[in-house]
Amino acid sequence: MEKEELHKERKMKNKYSNLKQKGLKEKSKGITLIALVITIIVLLILAGVSIATLTGENGILTKANEAKTKTEIGTEKEQIAMAVAAETADKAGGILTKEGLQYQLEKLGADTTVVNEGEGFRVRFNNSKREYVLDKNGNIIQVYNEEESNLPETQKIGEWTKLNKVSKLGGYNSTAKVNAPKLGSELTAVTLTSDLNDYTKDGTWYDYKEQTGDTDGKTSKWANAVTTDSEGKITGYYVWIPRFAYKITSGYHQSTTGKIEIKFLKDATNEFADGTEEEVLTDPSKITYTDNKQNQWLVHPAFLSDASIGGGFGSKNGDSDGITGIWVAKFEISAYVGESETSTKQINSETSKQQIKLKVLPGVQSSSVENIGTMYTLAYNMNRSSDSHMLKNSEWGAVAYLAHSKYGRNGAEVEINDDTYSSQDSSNEQDAYTGGSNTTNGYLSNGDQSTTGNAYGIYDMNGGKREYVASYINNGNTNLEVNGKDMVGSDKGTSTKYKTVYKSDSADNSYNLAEDVKGDAIYETSLKDNGSTSWNSDYSSFPNNNTPFFRRGGSYTGNASAGLFYFSNYDGQGNNIASFRSCLIIG
Repeated sequence: MEKEELHKERKMKNKYSNLKQKGLKEKSKGITLIALVITIIVLLILAGVSIATLTGENGILTKANEAKTKTEIGTEKEQIAMAVAAETADKAGGILTKEGLQYQLEKLGADTTVVNEGEGFRVRFNNSKREYVLDKNGNIIQVYNEEESNLPETQKIGEWTKLNKVSKLGGYNSTAKVNAPKLGSELTAVTLTSDLNDYTKDGTWYDYKEQTGDTDGKTSKWANAVTTDSEGKITGYYVWIPRFAYKITSGYHQSTTGKIEIKFLKDATNEFADGTEEEVLTDPSKITYTDNKQNQWLVHPAFLSDASIGGGFGSKNGDSDGITGIWVAKFEISAYVGESETSTKQINSETSKQQIKLKVLPGVQSSSVENIGTMYTLAYNMNRSSDSHMLKNSEWGAVAYLAHSKYGRNGAEVEINDDTYSSQDSSNEQDAYTGGSNTTNGYLSNGDQSTTGNAYGIYDMNGGKREYVASYINNGNTNLEVNGKDMVGSDKGTSTKYKTVYKSDSADNSYNLAEDVKGDAIYETSLKDNGSTSWNSDYSSFPNNNTPFFRRGGSYTGNASAGLFYFSNYDGQGNNIASFRSCLIIG
């Protein structure tokens, strides 16, 4: 009996032991599975980090490819330079030929195809599929990567045609006697499709043509270019204003409309493009006047490197100072919220800046946003790779002076954009549209509203909506902070390349203090600071007291008081008859 009980007890212990071991095994198995899952997750995270490290925008492989491309381009440029040097040394007079250049490149072991390109050459490296455009002396003036090389020479986009193979590098054009437009990577040259035959015949796509005598011939073709989105849709039209010096030959600081002479300059120097030799100044304080005439030529401040006089872009190095030109928006700004395809008349403070997209298009409502500070920020972020910013007084003045000269309207006034159409918002009120029309191509019939009298000029500078510019008087008014905080910043009294600060005093004598400011189409082209006392009888009202910010151009309701020489003041708030304009600088 005892043996039987003992046997049962041992059997129970063994059963308990087996169950315990089985539980431990299952628990161990469970722990192993959890560990495995965790290990897999960690490995995936590490793999993701590794992939990003290798292939991301700043990844190792990406950087390696960029370095490889730079090395290849450096080698190809060196081979071209060596071939040019060898060929010019072998030929009397150093004249380059297509055949000679091809021969020298083959001697260097380069697999290339050389063809004539205007007065110069186009060299294609067959392995990398990159192309280099050379001038007649063998200097490289443009580089195209494989994607750009395979683009067709022209692409029709409605009334305009893209010109994909023109030089993007700018520089002085000795044939046109003006600085060629700098296009960079963001801009594509365009010409009216109706003028395409002229382009294909002689390679020109712009002509800053002198209007003779007192006639407004409306034949000057200022260079135009477009920006596009990832789908190839146009997001902005811009017009090139080349570097120039000016002289007011009559009407300085008068209400009677005067005359402005313009001379284009070579590159970023003070050398006249027409070859004449006269004194050209870059210091506005040294300009003198006799009988309401300017005695010296002055490089327009918008092109100089000194921010305190309205410039700020580029640098000063020997005979070079500043930039070769600026790109100015062809139309007033139109603003879009989110994915909307309809421009918004006025955007209030409840809409975040991140939701707002700016465009420069014809036939749409020009837009206003919360205040001038927000306008400034939106314009700044519009196209950072092209140094986008809100137009300043000096840049407005550069356009106005060129338009008034013989290279624009030759003294004739730009007609007002006073056409109104039903607003696209729920109010259904009458509103101004860019280019003086509510149709996409309507502006083409409104050439008199442009700075050239034809479709190649800049629109909406007379009428449309009053345009805020990135300029103000530093009078300490609270509206500088309330409405202009983003623009004014922590240093209210200092001009930068993105804003111009005017002097102010307690006696409200700011207009007279502006005598020192040149090129902005204010003091130089008006008699006093109130009334219709600017050239062309445009309205004058200098910033003061609670209204420290400048507005330009007048509105569609302005009649004769609106125009290129119009200036007024406001507190910086956005409203339904206020807009602004952007400007691009290609480095």
